Amino acid sequence: MLSFVIYHGRSSGKASTSLRQLFPRWVPGDYRVISPAAGGFEGDLAQTILKLERDHSVKGTLAAMAALRRIADDTGTDYDRLMAECVGEMLVSTRRITREQLREVRTMAQVETTYQRSLEEYGKRWFRQGRDEGQAAMLMRLVREKFGPETAEELSALLGRVSDSGQMSVAARAVLKSVTAEELLRRMRAL
Repeated sequence: MLSFVIYHGRSSGKASTSLRQLFPRWVPGDYRVISPAAGGFEGDLAQTILKLERDHSVKGTLAAMAALRRIADDTGTDYDRLMAECVGEMLVSTRRITREQLREVRTMAQVETTYQRSLEEYGKRWFRQGRDEGQAAMLMRLVREKFGPETAEELSALLGRVSDSGQMSVAARAVLKSVTAEELLRRMRAL
């Protein structure tokens, strides 16, 4: 049997070369035969792990994780846990999931689900950020037209402290209700 360790850190590896020390919950010497025919995946386990390491795209990550999950499903609970731990660490080190998210997973199916949820959360944050930035840009144009560029610049600094859409709506109402620049800035400072 040939054991291999794939290191994907930035500096030179400092881990033990003893499998017993690297994987204390898994008894080195025990092994399972993983064949491409049984696992229903293309290539072998090492190639799939290397693909996951090299291809950080969403499509590549999902494809590699699906293959690894199928392998884990075919090999049994102990190996599934080991693979989930190893693949999870790889995803944390490449910032595809967080350490906190990793604490919740025990199987490859859970790792795969956690990654998909991470994508959904990222998409929601990206959408909210874009929406909020769009609202701020629109407010800046309105203030520039209504009160002039100096007021718009001062408002820009104040909007940098606005943290959510609710506050952005309050800011928009303040622009509409204010008659003078001083009144607008006073209302914005109150946020």
